[in-house]
Amino acid sequence: MRKSITIISSLFLLLTLTSAGKQTVYICTGPTAYAYHRNPNCSGLNRCGGSIKEVPFSDIQGRRSPCKKCY
Repeated sequence: MRKSITIISSLFLLLTLTSAGKQTVYICTGPTAYAYHRNPNCSGLNRCGGSIKEVPFSDIQGRRSPCKKCY
């Protein structure tokens, strides 16, 4: 059962990242920011030390990680 959940979660993440190439994501422009977010209201952006910016996923692909809260 646990293995099935892991496989399903991995497939969901893969599908999300594949479809994310056509989407915009949200990033914090602060100096310590490292993730991108699906939702501009994600709690992971609450402590943003800069501004929150909407960008095409293709602009940040490979340079940032998906947020663990909203992805």
